[in-house]
Amino acid sequence: LSAAVSWSLYICRYGRILAQIDETNGSQLTPLSLTTWKSILLAALYLIWGVADVAGDFMHQHADNENVSLSGVLSHAWGGYGDWHQWLAIFYSAVGVALAHLIQGIGQKRVASAESNVLLSSEPIWTYLFAFVLLHESLHGVQ
Repeated sequence: LSAAVSWSLYICRYGRILAQIDETNGSQLTPLSLTTWKSILLAALYLIWGVADVAGDFMHQHADNENVSLSGVLSHAWGGYGDWHQWLAIFYSAVGVALAHLIQGIGQKRVASAESNVLLSSEPIWTYLFAFVLLHESLHGVQ
């Protein structure tokens, strides 16, 4: 429930910020700049999380008197460390999410926060419908 409330507050606040943008006034704040700064902030937070996780693995392996190498710790933390396919998937995910946020910002600038909140909160319904139509998925029991 708290995630739903947080999401709704985020959508409303983001809509207010976007509504204040006046591009005719020479404002430097645009949906692109908001997406860029949001992506940089999230990348920094994920980097801190990743470094803390790898450092914890390093300390754990070092405490067990194992031969510790950076590539060994990275491979232990993430098995796909040496696979370029996995890095390509991460890059694709990062670009896709950034593009989706940019399109969301452009759309929210043109639509009221309440309307965009209803549309964006219906994402699970659209996910199921696309999975049903494209992948022939179906729901069972608890799902």
